[in-house]
Amino acid sequence: MQGRGSLLWWWWRAQWVVLPLLVPTDPRHYLGIRNLLDAHPDALKGVTVFAEAPGGYAFDTRWETTPWAMDAPPWLLVDLLRVTDLPRFWRWSGLAIETRLHLTVRVLLRRSALFNRRERVREQWLEAILPTLARGQRPIFAPPRALGDDLHGPMLTSIRADSQALAVARGLARDLGEQMSAYQVPVGGWRGTIPEALAHLVKRVGGRVVFFEPPLSEVFMKGYRTEVRRRDAEIFTSQAREWGTCVVRPAFTYSDDDLPDFWHLRPERVVEYTRTVALAWLDTCAGPAR
Repeated sequence: MQGRGSLLWWWWRAQWVVLPLLVPTDPRHYLGIRNLLDAHPDALKGVTVFAEAPGGYAFDTRWETTPWAMDAPPWLLVDLLRVTDLPRFWRWSGLAIETRLHLTVRVLLRRSALFNRRERVREQWLEAILPTLARGQRPIFAPPRALGDDLHGPMLTSIRADSQALAVARGLARDLGEQMSAYQVPVGGWRGTIPEALAHLVKRVGGRVVFFEPPLSEVFMKGYRTEVRRRDAEIFTSQAREWGTCVVRPAFTYSDDDLPDFWHLRPERVVEYTRTVALAWLDTCAGPAR
């Protein structure tokens, strides 16, 4: 269950859908669920959709103020956007113009095998030629990168787990944790947010959203133990009830040793954590949606 990315993880026997969260993934999660329901209207009937709520509350993400993706790995949006989404995407996505141009081309040429299946052609146009043209410069046609050179991806997208990659991830976590600890402004409400829209969307088709608290390393927890954030969690719990959803805060014992990169739970403890969340869900809010 634990992980932060763009995948929807289906567990059909328990009828769960888990939406991992790392800001700014709320827009992608909503678009993914929307597209799923358009293709299969009954897919979430009787299904519980789990969405992460770090510290006990969801982020107050909004379409008009939350970046729809990160400039580093923007391609996660490609298969979620429709052509009809592009006007709003250009107004509100919060991404650099090069990134918006990159994604727009990918969306418009999504069905082109020449573009989507030929990696070198696509990489040269999207990573070199188009961004250079967008800056008003003349592109330089460089040879392709060495095979495997992109294994160390940007931000948290790396598939490497060596000491150097872990050091980068931990450094990023420390920097973000310090910012979170310093920024102690109350959320101010979740009306008009993407989590609210997700809860209503799933409820309309006979499903239910449950927000659950994931394991967090100490660098992040410091920012959530404040009186401001405790109050945010209390308010969100009440707000979730109004939406017909609930918040699960599992009693899971762990330490930073269980989060080697300060972001992700060690694989050896995933099963135990999943069981703990399931039991907390049954104890807290597994009854019928209101």
